[in-house]
Amino acid sequence: MSRLLPCLAVLILTAPAARCAGDARYELGQRLRAFERAYETQTDPAARKRVVPFLKKATPLFFFGRLSEAARQLDLARLALESDKEPDAARRWAGSLVFRPEARLFDASAEVAPFTLDTFYEVAAEIPENARVRLTWCTADGKPLDGEPSTVLDVKALPLKDKAPRKNPVAGDYLWRCEVLAGDRVLARWEQTLSFASRLEGRLERLRKAVGDPADKTVDTDRETARMLADLLTRLRNKETLETNYPAARLLDEAEAAADGKPAYGRARPGQFWLKLGLEKGPPFVRLLAPEAAAKGRPLPLVIALHGAGGSENMFFDGYGDGAIVKLCARRGWLLVAPRGGLAPGLIDEIDRLYPVDRKRVFLIGHSMGASQGAAAASRSPETFAAVAALSGGGLVRPSDALKVVPFFVAAGAEDFGLIGSRGLRDDLQKAGVKKLVYHELPDVEHLLSVQATLKDVFAFFDQAAME
Repeated sequence: MSRLLPCLAVLILTAPAARCAGDARYELGQRLRAFERAYETQTDPAARKRVVPFLKKATPLFFFGRLSEAARQLDLARLALESDKEPDAARRWAGSLVFRPEARLFDASAEVAPFTLDTFYEVAAEIPENARVRLTWCTADGKPLDGEPSTVLDVKALPLKDKAPRKNPVAGDYLWRCEVLAGDRVLARWEQTLSFASRLEGRLERLRKAVGDPADKTVDTDRETARMLADLLTRLRNKETLETNYPAARLLDEAEAAADGKPAYGRARPGQFWLKLGLEKGPPFVRLLAPEAAAKGRPLPLVIALHGAGGSENMFFDGYGDGAIVKLCARRGWLLVAPRGGLAPGLIDEIDRLYPVDRKRVFLIGHSMGASQGAAAASRSPETFAAVAALSGGGLVRPSDALKVVPFFVAAGAEDFGLIGSRGLRDDLQKAGVKKLVYHELPDVEHLLSVQATLKDVFAFFDQAAME
């Protein structure tokens, strides 16, 4: 029972995190990704070791819903990667700020985009002299838009509320870059997705009518996805801040197509998609990668990624190393699906209906709560999985002859509160007679980093299983 305590603690602590305001959750996610990018580029072991104390504070703060304080620790961790010296006051002040667009979905005719620059957490630092904010419209790949000059404003006091013009209002999904400057020195930088859709109000109204008929009890992926996207887009139009960046102009096109029975996904169409699957039981929300290889219509290996407590279908795609698993799957031509909340019955069958799945090469990876879910799924249906990776978490193992031949990769950080669970899972798998079991304890790695630190090894493990 003691091996389950870390997992149970995570589950108990999830509830406060789930109730946190959307803008704080979004902001924390962006700072986590910024830290993960910095961690990936910093290979000095001493610098990586410096981040551990900050991350060990950030994780419980997240679970208790203290997101701004968790963000502070992530920012301090990112700065610790750069130097062992205390960051100067100007950097600390800029890092404490939050840039909030008034909304993230506008009608394409909008000629201005209102925003607020404010304090996200308190620091003992004053506004630097010559502090300015520079706003730049960019394409989705980060290139400044031609014909859209940057907007530069002085920062004399906070909050700063203003509007940035759009010289050429054209529909589409764009990155809005915000840089905080002191003179010519860039102190902080953020990029957020803003979307502009033609005839927005009329299209949303027609979409809601198309999917909102109470008499329509249809439960299939096309209809459920259209309904889900209609709700998501309405919330964005209503100025809600959701947990990640959504390409809302594109999603509006996809919602309309799904409502019309002509979805943009499936049928050998590659891409990344947010879907709500037509399943009878379990959490049906998923995020899906269909690689370019899907266009050939042949069965592909499938990776199922189960997030930790407090996460969602976006966690593996946006976090855990800034979405590193997406690149690893795309490079191999493998399907990737990340379900919200766990592995629902019928999920693989429904993915197979959309994109043919190589049933002999279905891989499972889970982090924290997802690790325990993965161990349970493999115990229930060992013949389903070609290999399983369980990171930073334990779980119940049900021994069987079929489970013995499932390869398992188990790992946790040496500074990881999930380490006890991982050791317990390793021991239980050994007792169950699992023939191929790889186990790692990673020095100077904490709970948040265990996925990023092991993904390359996990996929090398999957590669070997795929050839057997």
